[in-house]
Amino acid sequence: MPNFLAGLGLTCSNAGPILASSFICLDAAASVGDIFNARMATAAGDVICGISQQGTDNAPNLFNALTNGLFNPPAVAAATGEAITTFGMGDIAPLQLGALGCSTGDLLITDGSGFGKKTTGAGQYAGALALQNGNAFDIISVLILSPGTKT
Repeated sequence: MPNFLAGLGLTCSNAGPILASSFICLDAAASVGDIFNARMATAAGDVICGISQQGTDNAPNLFNALTNGLFNPPAVAAATGEAITTFGMGDIAPLQLGALGCSTGDLLITDGSGFGKKTTGAGQYAGALALQNGNAFDIISVLILSPGTKT
């Protein structure tokens, strides 16, 4: 499966961790020169450029086992300063839905927490097209649209 954004060398910005299978956007405030920083797409006006990797940055319970239960960080796709693998325009990718479900063919936007929800009207930046039905908090297959695709 192509991964066009991987060539950018995206790094998680200081805006906070990026969760797995969530919408991302470039963080213009944190990108300098050829270092491109990404953050979760959480605002209605964010131009979605891709979806974060499905897995977490560390193996489940790795630190818990190594520190005998003294340290167990939250499972995220990338923490501040870490590189992140992403899916980009034209890729079919896994996307976690938010509190609302969707139907096949729905255009999806961010729900404010980086997860997908169906568009509610014209003039919104759609990030993906749902390729299957999904209920609240399901992970579904989506087709990532061109950045800045407005409904």
